[in-house]
Amino acid sequence: MNLNPIVRAVKYSDRKNYLLVYIDPRSGKRVSRSAKTANRREAEREAARWEAELQEGIHATSNNMSWEAFRERYERQVSQEQAPKTLQKVISVFNSIEAICRPRQLGDLSDLRLAYYKDELLRTSSVNTAVSYLAHMRAALNAAVEWGVISHAPKLPRIKRGKGFKLMRGRAVTDAEFQKMLAATPSVVGDAAAESWQFLLKGLWWSGLRLQEACELFWAGYRGHVIDMDGKWPMFMIRGELEKGRRDRRLPMAPEFAELLKSVPSELQKARVFEPQARREDAPTPQPHRVGEIIAKIGQAAEIVVDADARTGNPTKFASAHDLRRAFGYRWARRVMPAILQKLMRHASVQTTMQYYVNLEADDVADTVWATISNTSSNSGQSENLAGQDCWP
Repeated sequence: MNLNPIVRAVKYSDRKNYLLVYIDPRSGKRVSRSAKTANRREAEREAARWEAELQEGIHATSNNMSWEAFRERYERQVSQEQAPKTLQKVISVFNSIEAICRPRQLGDLSDLRLAYYKDELLRTSSVNTAVSYLAHMRAALNAAVEWGVISHAPKLPRIKRGKGFKLMRGRAVTDAEFQKMLAATPSVVGDAAAESWQFLLKGLWWSGLRLQEACELFWAGYRGHVIDMDGKWPMFMIRGELEKGRRDRRLPMAPEFAELLKSVPSELQKARVFEPQARREDAPTPQPHRVGEIIAKIGQAAEIVVDADARTGNPTKFASAHDLRRAFGYRWARRVMPAILQKLMRHASVQTTMQYYVNLEADDVADTVWATISNTSSNSGQSENLAGQDCWP
């Protein structure tokens, strides 16, 4: 039996690009992927390249491709095509797969073993974490199918959320709570470094930036994200390779954040906008993940509880950098329509904006209700009990 597949470049009338196709000699199933070109000669070269890889065993079948080889290739692809934060998440997912399932070959990840993986995730992690990890594994296994490594992806169990499931672990921080965080900062980072951390907290509060975006924000140049204060309105220059959406974008800046930036003396406007200092003077600037941990410690020191166990009432989460971003979203949801808020929050989909930020809090509804009653009473000249009933006792 000839196990060497022959790859052909095929052009279909309903497709812009050529399709690379071969028949898996072991399963007899048709395997295909896009050549990513409409040029016939380039498509044929890509077909020859893929065929050579298949015959050399780079794309082995699930029976003999090691998990280590698969992991190495997929992480390389993610590092080339997606944001660094996505790569870190994939690495965490694969580490958990190895810890729980211990695969030696890619084919070891059967339906049964992945069901066990889901159960262990739910036992040791939050539902949000489990859903996210399974989504990344699904994408990785689908990539294996696309490469021709496996003929079909094993069935990954889905997690069904209950009707009252709480998606967000946290809430928007109030203005009074934010002031408490600023006051608690010296107790966590020390007096010498406190000012630099308070400036970062104010930046997150007024900008709505994600923590990673804030840590990669520069005054000028070609690294990271850059602020542009020279146009009609202040703008962010968001670079796609560092951002979730993977697209270079020029986006508006909230006026309050622009005013905060203008307050910085020109001689200090060098390199990164935010450089929170370490407690030790000789230590380097903390990495983004460490910055997030320290902000969470500031939230804990300020005793700002943003999530608690529904049964015991014990705190499960204190204010974090993302809760400051939520506060920005709630503030601007009161001022602008969802399409504008989507741009300010830099969401890829308006559905995210609607789901997380446009649900105004009960206080806003109560303000409207009481203002309506107050106006009605004033117009009618009545001051009696609103319900028309006697008051206590």
